[in-house]
Amino acid sequence: MNVWAQRLNRFVAEHARLVVALVILSTVIPISWLRPFSMSTGVAAMMPENHRDRLFSAWAEDHFNIVDPALILITRDGSHGVFTPKILALVSHLSEAIMAMDSIDESDLVSLSETDNITADEDTLIVEPFFDRPPQTQAEADAVRAAVFANPMMIGSLASRDGSATVIVAEVLHDHDRHAAYDRLKEIVRNAPDTDANIYISGRPVIEGELARMAGVDIRRMLPIVLITTVTLLWLILGCARGAVLPGMIVMLSILWVAGIALRLGIVIVPMMSVIPTLLVAVGVADGVHVIHNFLLKVAVAPHVSTRDVVTETMDELWAPLTLTSLTTAAGFLSLAISPIVGVKWLGALTALGVVFALGFSLTLLPAAMVVLPRPQRAAERLELAESEAGRPLERGIRAIATLVTERPWSALIGSLILSAICLARLGELNVDASILQNFPHDHQVRRADSEFIAHFHGSQPIEIVLTAKEKDAWKDPAALRHIESLQAFIEGRGESGKTRSIADYIKRMHEVMNGNDAAHHVIPNDSALIAQYLLLYSISGDSSDLDDVVDYDYQIANVRGNLRSDHSPLVSREIRAISKFGKSLFDPLGIDARVTGSARLMLSFVTMIVDGQIASLAIALAVIAMITALVFRSILGGLLTCIPVAFATVLNFGWLPWIGAPLGIVTAMMSSVGIGIGVDYAIHFIMRYSRNRRNGLASERAMLDTLRTSGVAIFYNALVVMLAFSALSLSQFPPNRAFGQLVTLNMAICLLSTTTLLAALLHALQPRFLTR
Repeated sequence: MNVWAQRLNRFVAEHARLVVALVILSTVIPISWLRPFSMSTGVAAMMPENHRDRLFSAWAEDHFNIVDPALILITRDGSHGVFTPKILALVSHLSEAIMAMDSIDESDLVSLSETDNITADEDTLIVEPFFDRPPQTQAEADAVRAAVFANPMMIGSLASRDGSATVIVAEVLHDHDRHAAYDRLKEIVRNAPDTDANIYISGRPVIEGELARMAGVDIRRMLPIVLITTVTLLWLILGCARGAVLPGMIVMLSILWVAGIALRLGIVIVPMMSVIPTLLVAVGVADGVHVIHNFLLKVAVAPHVSTRDVVTETMDELWAPLTLTSLTTAAGFLSLAISPIVGVKWLGALTALGVVFALGFSLTLLPAAMVVLPRPQRAAERLELAESEAGRPLERGIRAIATLVTERPWSALIGSLILSAICLARLGELNVDASILQNFPHDHQVRRADSEFIAHFHGSQPIEIVLTAKEKDAWKDPAALRHIESLQAFIEGRGESGKTRSIADYIKRMHEVMNGNDAAHHVIPNDSALIAQYLLLYSISGDSSDLDDVVDYDYQIANVRGNLRSDHSPLVSREIRAISKFGKSLFDPLGIDARVTGSARLMLSFVTMIVDGQIASLAIALAVIAMITALVFRSILGGLLTCIPVAFATVLNFGWLPWIGAPLGIVTAMMSSVGIGIGVDYAIHFIMRYSRNRRNGLASERAMLDTLRTSGVAIFYNALVVMLAFSALSLSQFPPNRAFGQLVTLNMAICLLSTTTLLAALLHALQPRFLTR
């Protein structure tokens, strides 16, 4: 392997111009694969196609024609609330404009102007809208209000209980862009007649559409910011243009190839994948920092040696740590590919692919460019002077660390153990939460709209309870319908849901109006034949498709529809468990299967898969990295020592969350795998440099000081660049990326400190035999 690496290094140095030309010309391939793409945000799209919850949800959506709706909330304070001629005219105007949208299922739009009311005239059942044309006077508006509040099905679902709010429910078709639909809804609202009402747009399609927009903008906006920030810092650190431009070129080429391949393969792009460019910036510059830093120091001390020979010597010295760190970094990211979550899987696989590309360019384009470019003698001498014992600002800190790890190594070890114990003490209290709405700032229009909707209607996160009987016409049986009624009362009585709706509500309403609007008859009748007659009358008088989302044609499968007030995982989990348990106790004796589905259920399954997958990914990443380094060092202890800094950082990253009351979410779960992939490089470079010094006959203390002055400084520069790159994500308008940037920055700082203290102290104290082998 060493012979082949030396041959490659000499070929690149001797044919530098050819190598540069071939690499640049090859970029035509990924460029030809680039094309516009759309961002997918649906939870179901990110779950495995064969996942039982996804399959059942898809079946239920198809069976009951269920589509998560956009919710247009209209509120107005005052004695009449929304029941005024102007506001009802506004409802009618908005309903017509929304139904004209290609992305909206106009047949299922629900609003005061479009929804049918159930009334009766003697023995005739009447199913018709609350009004044909908007009321012209307040008296007419008051009559509409009276009709709405006379129908219990409408209170808490179509109109708030105090009459100050109403909602338009518009189902966004699956095959349409949700972001485009949200933009069109906002345009319709902006162009609506001026009234004294407040209008808010909410609902799952709106939330997902806005997430897609924010993530798409973030990719285009943050990559230049991160890249410019990184290049500027490299220029300041290394003191020459090539120290900034060449690593930046490697990063851009890696991103270009990864993007081209992803689009060529037709990979579904999801918001969490928007951090891939930033990850590749952080990983791609790492090799460049080590190579150029080492090259400049050699140029400074060997002014009469040819640039070609200096480059060859640099690459002969660094090819092994560069290759090993890239392999372990790729392994760290590739461990994410075992995740069942589509976005996490491709994030890991594509980033690992980008790491391989960055390694290839670092071993070819980077040394070739250094040979072709003019010799940076003055920049090299400036860097050598700045890092000399007399002039280096870091010298005092390096000597302090060297003294700590060589004279008091057990202080560093005991301190690390105490800190780990503190973090582990409350790890069992860690809560898992992956609220989608938490991705938005508190003042974001989507989050404000959701808060307003919950304030008036108590729930916005769809949940469905599908009840499957063994025989047809089961849901014409009074006893079965009363069980549905009991289930609805249980759900609403827990206080975590808005109003529910089922076939039982329609039966009770029809029974009431057919008995002179007597509220005492708002119950399930005892006669199944009478129930069958009501349903027949409804199919004659109204639109039978009104019942499609609550019962099937054979009255064998029923659906109870509801909305939880929050998408916080603990609440969703608690409610689903309670509803499932109660439903089982109600319907099992009847031989009826009760199963919870809907967006809330899918999100909970998604979160569980994320967390479980990340635990497996962490274990696999650490095991693979330990195995690779153990083979390279020919020592199991060497492999374990390599993993200590990243394992320590992982413990701290998870352990401090319960102390500050923060939950474990999708971002925090993924961050540790990313931290392992990047942070393990520091340990490898440090061990290999220290090992080389010990093999060259340096005493332990002197070897440690030299390692800290060389690899330690390069690791510091590398970590500084990575931390700054991820800190730039704090400018992101996409909250998950902001949180991700902050957490990875902290993770890199811990990896840096634990490598130069904890790992260094262990190496000095143990002096394992593989170091001098």
